[in-house]
Amino acid sequence: MTPKQIVEQFYNYNLAQDKEAIHSFHKDCKIHWNSSKGLTVLDYSMLKTIIEDIQKAYLNFCYKLTHSISENETVCVRYTIFATTIEYPSKEVALGHFISIVEVKDNKIFKIFQISHEADNSLTNMSSF
Repeated sequence: MTPKQIVEQFYNYNLAQDKEAIHSFHKDCKIHWNSSKGLTVLDYSMLKTIIEDIQKAYLNFCYKLTHSISENETVCVRYTIFATTIEYPSKEVALGHFISIVEVKDNKIFKIFQISHEADNSLTNMSSF
């Protein structure tokens, strides 16, 4: 698979249901995430814990990719995360908008540099994605 296919495969997972998602990541991976809470750096074990927590709290946790651009081992993706909670199974909500630069090594996701902001469900904002 190409780096772009590897990255897109991960972003096509439903993290709330797909037990294989964690296997997309290199054991030495690092995720550098800039959000409204500041910088968070995650490693493989922290990411695994987050995915396990998602699987406990959500019925669905999906990415809607709008852009995917690649060059060599690096892929840039733009997406919105949508989720359905156990408490409100009939209501899907947008959680956040992201842009991520993803580096692939040994056919696994090795590094991610991402920036996000909270989703705004207004028609104008949602139609921009």
